[in-house]
Amino acid sequence: MFAGLDEIDWASMTHAYGPADEVPDLVRQLVSADPDDREMALDGFYGSVHHQGDVYECTLAAIPFLLEAATSPALPGRGPIVELLASIGAPFIDELEMGEPGSGWQDPARPVIVERYPDFLDLLADDDPEVRRAAPKALRVCGSRASAALRARFPDETDRQARIAIVAAVGRLGGAEAWLGELLTTCPDPELRFAVLTELAAGSPTTEVVPMAVRLLRELYAAPAPPREPARPATNTLIGQLREQAELDAAGRATPDPAQLVRDFSRALDDRVEERIALLTHLIGEPAWEARYDAIGPASYLIKGWRGDYGDLVRLIGDRLADPHPRVPAVAAEALAPLDALAAPAADALARALDAAPQDGMHPQREGLPPWVLSFQDGSSTIGPLPRALARLGDRRALPAIRWALERPRIPSGVHAAVGKLGSAAADLVPLIRERLRPGGNRIADVDRSWSELVGALGRLGPAAADAIPELRELLGQPPSLTEQVVTTLGLIGPAAAETIPTVRHLLQHGEPKVEIAAALGLWRITGDPTSALPVLTAHLDGGVYDVPRAAEALAELGPVAADAVPKLHELLRAESPWTRAGAAQALWRTAGRTEISTLTAVWAENKYTRLHVARCLAEMGAEMDAAAADAAPLMRAELGRRQRVQNSIVDDLALLAACAAVLNPTAS
Repeated sequence: MFAGLDEIDWASMTHAYGPADEVPDLVRQLVSADPDDREMALDGFYGSVHHQGDVYECTLAAIPFLLEAATSPALPGRGPIVELLASIGAPFIDELEMGEPGSGWQDPARPVIVERYPDFLDLLADDDPEVRRAAPKALRVCGSRASAALRARFPDETDRQARIAIVAAVGRLGGAEAWLGELLTTCPDPELRFAVLTELAAGSPTTEVVPMAVRLLRELYAAPAPPREPARPATNTLIGQLREQAELDAAGRATPDPAQLVRDFSRALDDRVEERIALLTHLIGEPAWEARYDAIGPASYLIKGWRGDYGDLVRLIGDRLADPHPRVPAVAAEALAPLDALAAPAADALARALDAAPQDGMHPQREGLPPWVLSFQDGSSTIGPLPRALARLGDRRALPAIRWALERPRIPSGVHAAVGKLGSAAADLVPLIRERLRPGGNRIADVDRSWSELVGALGRLGPAAADAIPELRELLGQPPSLTEQVVTTLGLIGPAAAETIPTVRHLLQHGEPKVEIAAALGLWRITGDPTSALPVLTAHLDGGVYDVPRAAEALAELGPVAADAVPKLHELLRAESPWTRAGAAQALWRTAGRTEISTLTAVWAENKYTRLHVARCLAEMGAEMDAAAADAAPLMRAELGRRQRVQNSIVDDLALLAACAAVLNPTAS
């Protein structure tokens, strides 16, 4: 078996983490008799050979051997191999509208998978139900010609999950609404009917879909769960940990299956935000605790990814912090933690929960209120979701938990971010942070990470952190990343850091570009004198791909006093990097009053993550924008009308919307 596998020069190929010489061992391990070996091999494929959906030369070279394994009936573990092949053929298949082969987004491996269409058809009738569950995913890669074969197989299929997989594949391939509609009315299995409804909801929206979904889910929550295989310990892999987590989540539940169904159905509704809110609101108010539990995660996912009016939904999630079932409060806290300002309707509920929560506990925490700090087996820890959520609201009621975390021998991760989010409310913590930065008895153990994070937290306090200048000065001269952070923080403290000027000026010749740029900007912020900063920043406009935008952004802050850099900034409008062009356009506006609207609108279209930067720059220009501003207005209106968020965080997305509104109505801002 696997003839020719060892004849390939795998070492000459690379994957996400270097040479691909372990691929032959992974292929053989995928069909090992030991399920732990198979899981470790699968993790190796997803973790390196097919890392985050990437397809490398070694991925393509492995496909024939994966196909050989998948189509050899005597081998174990073939179902996951078929799923792996489907992912290699179209790694983002659940996020794409899959049409005919050759249309839309293309994966280099897809033609190879499509060529083996007859093999995947045969797998629909395989003796192994795991293989039959995976085969429809591979057939989806092969395009709409698979739809008829999938529908023909459906009446003979006896495995519920395989039938659901067929329904999902037929629905995503499209053109089978009549078949799905008939199935919805004739199928007696509520779980299967719900899967059908999900596909119908995605393809042809109707006003009745949410009430029907709620009724079906009530049936599911009232039905006894089918027997499940005994859980086995996790392997030391991400796949094993996820499997163990899923098994722990299923433990103690009467009906574990609806959790994924709720997630799938909410996603199927896509940009119909109001319908998604209605669905999740219904479920969070259901008597069955599992319904409440299953709805909270998708609700958080919705809020993070889509724009809408979430006040009532957030308030309901906040109420679940006091849920009578012990499994619900923990998931409610996790759901609120990343919502930033949108968690405000739950602020009082968060504060009450924080007062009632324990200070410390082990991760994962599945029952009751999560503690202030969650500890891991390796001794590390992280701040819990309750203080994190309150701190992101700038709520002083988070301070006792943040202070307690700062006093621990090993500072939990996330504390620095919480301090920064608290802003001026965290000024009372400066003495404690100073103590942790000093040499001696209570000095923090994990130097590189914690020092840099705490220094960054002080920077977010700005002038309120002035008392920490002696400790910050002692940290200058540390490794470049920490030195850069210290200088940045001194600059944010401002003129009160004047005593550090000689040292900061010395760093202008540090040799590390990011330190020199930070020192130049810090010196400007402390002194208001551009004499020393300007030559350094201008010189770095000829630097590396990451240094140039930093230097341009710093020159923009200097404003008109940096007018000598205008010629070089103008050259950067032709740079390859959109961030460099955006930084140059902003700097030209700030230094010379030049409105490079065409550059900014081009960057906006090219890279969605630049949009906040672009919109803020356009908003600054306001009424002074020239006639080309007409090109920007449609972009701003389109963004305000978009339902899906385009930034990396809710904070940035809300700021983007505010900036777009300011561009369209400059007098109001």
